[in-house]
Amino acid sequence: YSYNNNQINGTSFSSLAADIAFSKGMICVISAGNSGNTSNPTVGVPSDATTALSIGSVDNTEQRSLFSSIGPTSDGRIKPDLMAMGTATIVANQTGTISPGNGTSFSAPIISGAIASLWSAFPEMTNEEIINIVKASADRYANPDNFYGYGIPDFMQAYDQVLSVKEHTKD
Repeated sequence: YSYNNNQINGTSFSSLAADIAFSKGMICVISAGNSGNTSNPTVGVPSDATTALSIGSVDNTEQRSLFSSIGPTSDGRIKPDLMAMGTATIVANQTGTISPGNGTSFSAPIISGAIASLWSAFPEMTNEEIINIVKASADRYANPDNFYGYGIPDFMQAYDQVLSVKEHTKD
């Protein structure tokens, strides 16, 4: 299906499916899209889902990749949610050759793996708690925008924050 900017509001079939997955306890980490330097730069479906983590791309200097899709959604929500390396990201291609690649399809798996690692350390946490702690660790959390979202998360900070809360609740 093709969607115009007015339809990027979290109501497509796949966006609703991501929200249903969230309601079942999952976290959907979705590439924001690679349309940032086109005439239609908005994040794509299903990264517009209300509960999905839409992941944009930055380069090794933490600057937004020009191709990385931007927000807001047509209903005014900030997207992407987070950013990760997506320019010159080292990947293995179909033949097993290791080379650099560009795209939010490479930044989203980085965040997915980091979230899976964090959540495995604290399996008693809910998906919402994990998402909130990761967003709160990001470098633009206090000032999110539609180019970087909440920014680049710091998973060590997120981990330490959870440990700190756990220590305080023991007493």
